[in-house]
Amino acid sequence: MIRPLPYCTTLSHVKASIDTIDNRILELEALRKLYKDKEIEFEQEEEIE
Repeated sequence: MIRPLPYCTTLSHVKASIDTIDNRILELEALRKLYKDKEIEFEQEEEIE
């Protein structure tokens, strides 16, 4: 869980939030790659037509 910074009252709150942020970044990067791959597919199909 990403705890709002004003509510991070302990080091463990901050570390847990950072871990969650890092994991979400990795998930979003993987998702972005899927979308970029699909974009390439569409572009290649348009070139063929």
